[in-house]
Amino acid sequence: TLPSIVMNIFLSLYIIVDVRRDEDLMKWAKEKGIDTFTYGSLGAGILTGKYRTLPEFDEGDYRGRFYPFFNEPYFSKVLKVIEVMDKVSLECGGRPLSQIAINWSLKKDYVSTALVGVKNSKQALENLETFEWHLSDEHERMIDEAIAEYLDFDGASDKK
Repeated sequence: TLPSIVMNIFLSLYIIVDVRRDEDLMKWAKEKGIDTFTYGSLGAGILTGKYRTLPEFDEGDYRGRFYPFFNEPYFSKVLKVIEVMDKVSLECGGRPLSQIAINWSLKKDYVSTALVGVKNSKQALENLETFEWHLSDEHERMIDEAIAEYLDFDGASDKK
């Protein structure tokens, strides 16, 4: 017989455009020795920089319904955060925004694993290159300040 294994994990949607949803719970889990797995780290592609204009998804595409940040007024506010990520990218030698988003998630000490989806091997290899460098504290602060200025818990805000 195999021995019993107990795993304590917490799975959360945790992305730059929706940080406050489970943040306190994730911090609590870390204090209790529970690992946290995040998903949606690239925000269905919005944090890769792929969408610089408001997309029009097919009727069957879930992104327009599931993620509020693919609709106005939220989309324009997310673009302001992406502009800050663009600056970070330039200061990091042109690193792709996907790597910046993944690095940002993993820099949080209460995030054990950041799950991401890919459509092809090129995207997978690009994401793996995330682990060849680290986001600086200053760059993390820049992104955190942009989130605080432009977004609230669900990727929306009445601020600026």
